[in-house]
Amino acid sequence: MASARFRRDPRGDLYLFLSGTVDGERIQIRKRVKDNDEALAQRAVLAHEARFLVGDLSELRKAKDERSRRPQPARQKRTVRRGESLETWRDTWLDSIKGTIGEGAWRTLRSSLVAVVDMVGGDRALEDLRPGDLITLRADLVRSKLARVTVDRRIADLRRLLMAATLAERVGVNPFAATLRVRRTKLERADARETLDASLPLSVEELNRFLEVCRNPRVDQPLEVNWFPLSEALVLTGLRYGEVAGLRWPEVDRTGKCVRICHALEHYNPTANAPTKTGASWTIPLRRPLRELLARQRERVFLRDPEGWVFPTEHGKPPSYHNWRSRIWPTLLRRSKITLSRPGDAQKLLRKLFITNSLVCGRNPKRVSSEVGHANLRMITDYYERYIDPSNWPTPQETASLVDLYGFEDVQVLAVNSAKEAIQ
Repeated sequence: MASARFRRDPRGDLYLFLSGTVDGERIQIRKRVKDNDEALAQRAVLAHEARFLVGDLSELRKAKDERSRRPQPARQKRTVRRGESLETWRDTWLDSIKGTIGEGAWRTLRSSLVAVVDMVGGDRALEDLRPGDLITLRADLVRSKLARVTVDRRIADLRRLLMAATLAERVGVNPFAATLRVRRTKLERADARETLDASLPLSVEELNRFLEVCRNPRVDQPLEVNWFPLSEALVLTGLRYGEVAGLRWPEVDRTGKCVRICHALEHYNPTANAPTKTGASWTIPLRRPLRELLARQRERVFLRDPEGWVFPTEHGKPPSYHNWRSRIWPTLLRRSKITLSRPGDAQKLLRKLFITNSLVCGRNPKRVSSEVGHANLRMITDYYERYIDPSNWPTPQETASLVDLYGFEDVQVLAVNSAKEAIQ
């Protein structure tokens, strides 16, 4: 199956990527878009996808033929030392780099390698290691209840050790070269689902209190007047923070039907717009609560700058994520009388709440995935699968409250009817 997409590199240049499988071989082509024209790139993506749909893979076949005609460099024979154990090479390599990095970094690297080498087996020969050992090691590290960052760092340190052994000709082939990106184990995916369930502690009543605080800021506090509407939009849309904070008035439909999401605000450079996380653009419908919110914002800030930000700060600048996370989010929780045992990432918490509540109300998972900007439906099926099952849905009273809170108009007929009956 072939696909086409475009993306900007860190320097801002726009590239078109074509990828697909030709005769069992994966082919990818990268082309520079003329004048970095995004409209031109979108037209090119549509044109190539139309060709791929009818089975036209001529461009990918041409690239495959050119690759096969390239002269392959002659491989030199290498003399490899055999029989050296992993523990011996670890000590040798650590001694060789001791003066090249800082003392603290060297000690951290040594303690990390001591731990992982003991788990893999320090007496094992380098050439006896296999790709499956890295997957087993990762599963053991996860079972030991280490943080995700610690697990990734220790895996990276072990790869670094084996790469150095390959360059020093202590082993012929890096045994972990085939597993440069290890997929998360079943245990780790199960832990992620448990973490997801544990990080959704807001009930319908708490969510209503949270929105009530967002809609009633203190007039004498400019910080609340300008930042609370942004928090309400995060709850009602389930979008990422940068996608909501980067909204401008030209992207809001004047007829009140939809909003176009085509870029995001960078966290570390709030004045610059970057592509969305997936590099795509989409539209979201303006449901009743969101439509009322934008109407209030239009009365308050639209005349000040018709081409400007939808949620500007008191100084007319785009809202920074770090200010919102450190100042606004704790204030909202305190005034809503909400206590979170694991606050985690605030924007991810609100995003998960929107997705989960959408699914338990009976909305189409594919439509929910497209609204929140997922690259594909796999995120929904992997992490939110339990909420698609009607047996895990809340009571009809709670369903009716959620439908009214978010203004959903596309829930399943059965769920709506049961909710209406419960209210009556």
